Amino acid sequence: LDFAEDMDDYIAPFFERQRDQFDAAVRVLSVTDAEQEHLAGDDEARAAAEELRGILGMPQPYRRVPEIAGLCKQLEAAHERVMRVRRQDLLDRMKDVASELAAYAAERLGDDAPDDERAAAAEVLAAARDGLEQRQSQVHGARDASQLDAQAYQLGTWRDKRYRAIDEAIDAARAKRAAERVVTTRGSSDDGVVTK
Repeated sequence: LDFAEDMDDYIAPFFERQRDQFDAAVRVLSVTDAEQEHLAGDDEARAAAEELRGILGMPQPYRRVPEIAGLCKQLEAAHERVMRVRRQDLLDRMKDVASELAAYAAERLGDDAPDDERAAAAEVLAAARDGLEQRQSQVHGARDASQLDAQAYQLGTWRDKRYRAIDEAIDAARAKRAAERVVTTRGSSDDGVVTK
């Protein structure tokens, strides 16, 4: 009985470690499968995934269990390389969007725009910078390329809304200034007609 108890002390942790390795392999392969499109050009990752699937599919993989951790690391490294490149591409695109919005506002305003129009555009641009900072945080927190793809798509829609917001802010400032001019220059003639 003592021998059996002693063996349980050694065998149970051994099988728990193996199970942990198998569970980790399944998780890594699920990420790899989901990111297959993005990892397609990485021959090393594809070979590691095939090898890992082979081990997991074996009826008695005991001799190959020590390879699992290394294969998982290869796949995780390949995924991280893809994510790093895609993340940087999206962050660069966000910088471009910020520059595009500023250039658009400057073009819309022209060189001799009144202060109220400049202030209105500046307010929209400040809000846009804040929005981009929040989006950048989301990019840094993304765990897979599909999240980055979704954010890239949303960035286009978000950018278009900022263009409209710049237009609306400048137009509103112009309309307000025009309305103020009408009020201050309004007078009435003898026949009761309002003149400007």
